[in-house]
Amino acid sequence: MRKNTYLAGLLIIIFITCNPLAAQAFSDTRQHWARPQIDHLYNREMISGYSDGSYRPNAYVNRAEFITLIINALNKSAEAKQLLKGEPHFRDARNHWARGYMELAYELNIAHGDGLSYFNPAAPVSREEAVTMIVNSLKVSAEELPPADFLDRSEISFWALKPIDYAVSEGIISGYPDNSFKPRQNLTRAEVAVLIEQFLAIQGQKYHFYGTLEEIDLPLKRVIIRINGRSEIFELASNLVGYKEGQKVPISQLDLPVNAYFSLNTEGKLAYLFSTGKYDGGQVNLHQVSLPDSDKLAPIDGNIVKLTENEISEGVRVSTLNRPERSLQATCAAMQVFEFTALTEASGRGQLVAIIDSGIDPGHPDLQQTAEGYRKIVDFIDLTDEGKVNLTAVKAQDGYISIGDKKIDVSKINNASDVYKYGYLNSTFLPGEFGLKEDNLLVIATAGKLWSTYDTVYLDTNCDGQISDQNPLQVFGRDGQTMAIKGEGNRSFNLLLAELPASGDYVKLGFDMLGHGTEVSGIVAARGTIQGVAPDAQLLPIKVMDRSGTTSFKKIESAISLAADRGARVAVVSLGQYQVQTSELQSLAKLLTNVQKVSGMLVCIAAGNNGPGLGTVTGISSLNNIISVGAYATPEMWYSDYGWQVEEPTLWYFNSSGPAADGSTAPMVVAPGNAVSTYPLWSGQSYRLDEGTSMAAPHAAGAAALLLDAASRKLYISNSQAVGRALLAGAKPLPGLQAVEQGFGTVNLIRSWNELQGKKYQETSLTGIQYSPSLGYGGGFYSRGLAPGELTFKIANNGNENEQLSIGGLADWVKPKQYSIQVPAHGERKVDIRYGELLEPGLYSTFLLADKYTTPEWDVAMLQTIILPIELGKSGDKNFEESGELAAGHYKRYFFRVPENMTSISFKLLSSDKGRVRMHIISPQGKQQVSQYAGVGDTQVIASVNVPYNQPAAGIWEVVVYSSATLSDYNLKTSQYTLQVIPDITGKIVNMPSDNKYLVTAVPPEFKPGEKIYVTLYFWYSSNKMPAAGLVSINNRLYEIQNGMVKLEVEPEQEQLNFTVAW
Repeated sequence: MRKNTYLAGLLIIIFITCNPLAAQAFSDTRQHWARPQIDHLYNREMISGYSDGSYRPNAYVNRAEFITLIINALNKSAEAKQLLKGEPHFRDARNHWARGYMELAYELNIAHGDGLSYFNPAAPVSREEAVTMIVNSLKVSAEELPPADFLDRSEISFWALKPIDYAVSEGIISGYPDNSFKPRQNLTRAEVAVLIEQFLAIQGQKYHFYGTLEEIDLPLKRVIIRINGRSEIFELASNLVGYKEGQKVPISQLDLPVNAYFSLNTEGKLAYLFSTGKYDGGQVNLHQVSLPDSDKLAPIDGNIVKLTENEISEGVRVSTLNRPERSLQATCAAMQVFEFTALTEASGRGQLVAIIDSGIDPGHPDLQQTAEGYRKIVDFIDLTDEGKVNLTAVKAQDGYISIGDKKIDVSKINNASDVYKYGYLNSTFLPGEFGLKEDNLLVIATAGKLWSTYDTVYLDTNCDGQISDQNPLQVFGRDGQTMAIKGEGNRSFNLLLAELPASGDYVKLGFDMLGHGTEVSGIVAARGTIQGVAPDAQLLPIKVMDRSGTTSFKKIESAISLAADRGARVAVVSLGQYQVQTSELQSLAKLLTNVQKVSGMLVCIAAGNNGPGLGTVTGISSLNNIISVGAYATPEMWYSDYGWQVEEPTLWYFNSSGPAADGSTAPMVVAPGNAVSTYPLWSGQSYRLDEGTSMAAPHAAGAAALLLDAASRKLYISNSQAVGRALLAGAKPLPGLQAVEQGFGTVNLIRSWNELQGKKYQETSLTGIQYSPSLGYGGGFYSRGLAPGELTFKIANNGNENEQLSIGGLADWVKPKQYSIQVPAHGERKVDIRYGELLEPGLYSTFLLADKYTTPEWDVAMLQTIILPIELGKSGDKNFEESGELAAGHYKRYFFRVPENMTSISFKLLSSDKGRVRMHIISPQGKQQVSQYAGVGDTQVIASVNVPYNQPAAGIWEVVVYSSATLSDYNLKTSQYTLQVIPDITGKIVNMPSDNKYLVTAVPPEFKPGEKIYVTLYFWYSSNKMPAAGLVSINNRLYEIQNGMVKLEVEPEQEQLNFTVAW
């Protein structure tokens, strides 16, 4: 029985998918009324005959065959084949050859079966069923059409009435001479061929192009056809069929030149010619131009690895150092820490956070112990040489060792070896006001227990050249010993022994001369005068930066690996990286994937302080398995740390905005970006106010530690990745900001806790990619200068289970063409996305989502970012001017396209005593220039600031108008301003003609102005006439070419369609 089933399936497939026969005609269609349509679709490889050379035009077509024809005509056979691996919706489809086609028809709302989960694939398809499937596939509405007046209308099923009305009105199908429709009559193969050709016609796909056949070269099997004023060479298919005025004719007997419709096969060879003597399609004009090179995205400047300097320059800060605890209280309140800890009693206990930074001050009083008395700092790993002291061997005589002309008393020093190792720590890096008496501090290493193992160090902390009065120091990881060198006043240089090899060849002394690592540590887990976000978390500092603030990529990789190996649940990397080699990204991506699989450690990184321009996030922000964090401030934070009254939460102006280098989301979240935190005591101050995304990342890391604490005790969840996903899912968007600026929103512990409680964590196996102009495939869509029209995004399922996903956009201008999709295990799906028309210049950004309801966070979130610039020089008035009003700390983005022939441009910002504003001007190459303030100042009002450029680079310039956060100092709440852009353009802006990459053709159906129609533009590679692929601009909107075509729904305003096509 099974063998017969498969044989039947093979016979059915012959109708649809077998290769064309070499015969010039079917044996049983020569005199058939549907011969032209059958020959046409056969030569386009859309239908096939049987191995005996017949077509069997009067045989019935079953439902499975018909839906397969529709899916193939919709250009979606690849999607149907993917669904062959999936779980069928219909009970009678599980072992059927057309299972994928039936499932796709169900997803696309083309066919729904009998309502009892049966498709009845072997049943002949009736006229009403076929028409309903065709009209459903067109996604049209027939609600307002008059009813088709058939004598047997009462016999038409209720679900088929409106589809039949539409099909009749559009000429897809008609009734019989007796004015009946015969809705239940089965369709023959001949009737289906005619119906499918009409289905193609209404979409502008009946033929591939119209042109003039100028020359035939039968020996070379090629012809020359003139299309749109351009002569093109085509190879001939072996089964080429020609018709003239309805009669089949050999191509060699045509009188040249001859005007005709033409169709190609899938190999790009001429397969069909149909000449009627006149063109009866809609009028269309295809104007092909080249996109300017200046539209391409340029990389951002920057160092390999750079810790950005403090950016605040707003004026005198309010000192919070007399009550330093208030600062972190305000930042914790912003993340709802206090409500969360009251609810869960979480404090970060049992959580180890790795601080990959500049080290830590091991003697800071707020970084000593947890509430339960455990050491706050569990170890200190130093990957730099900043504290490295190379040692030299010397033997003692009579209780002394001689170093030059100095004798060092070691008589009371325990040493199991007769050899001492000595060296000097050069302390000139300490500031002069520290008051150290000596620049070189004596360091001696001894073997305390075994003669062969050096394990103890003595440091001359009082600068007297002797060590007999010093306490022995062992590696910090053993028992947490530290040492202090006292300076002037309350200054103290605290350090520890980070590393001492058994050979005693060198020592590494651990400390923090940059101060940054100590600040980050305090935000995460300080417990003392100030309270960090997770005050009972423990810390693992891994030093990768010296006092210059730079490091290497390899050190960061090593630190992440070490943190995971040492059991850290969370790591924070508050560094900036603006240029990263592809090989480095690949190496780190591989490491992060391995870390995520083996240990699950969550990595929080700073998104960067190179803002506010778009695309300024750090180089590693595009990687998976990290959380990139941007910086914002609440009104309470502004007032607590600076004394300024800012009425709404704001992003910090230095906050780097996305998208990441591959178009994906970065930053993923934003967190408090300013805080008073712990600072090394060598500076003379225990606490310092600082700001940056490097202050935001530890806030997110501390929040993750709190969630891990609560989840492990309350929910018995110890998975860091689950917590990371809940952190994203619970983020709260800031009003008035775009997704590309803030990611998913602000870190909010209560919302994240609700996500974590309400949904079961599953390891995600889903990934998404989209194609962006100039970026290629990546984790999002990013277009600078062109609005999208219709594109696709791909979802891959690398797991072992089929996944059913909901598809949607968070903005109404992102419109998936299907809202539910199945992605089979180890399969891939493609979803068509239609974008609404974006009419105004500006920034548009949102998320395109694929989601399983049962999991926290969206399973696939594709950032969508579109910049539509103001086109300088194209309007009658070349200058641009706009007035506006901005609240304190807020900004507005403007984008301008500068053409190639611009000789100069000036950006001018005007204000008065009613505001204080400045400009951040970012060139197409990513260079940023910041203007002076216009408006009120400390001594006078500056009416305007002007930033001119000669020979400005062509492309899209970004201008960010920023309203000072200090407005309350001038008794203001908002800034009034006027932005003027004054270009100087030589000559006219001329569109360059396109290259010959594509041959573009179209044969739209006849139309009337004001009526919606479908038009399909075909794209062929000029070199071989194969169906093309890629992105193109059609009337200034981006479309993805799929299997050589782009289908458009248009409403003509006049009797000719005009398309400007660019690439």
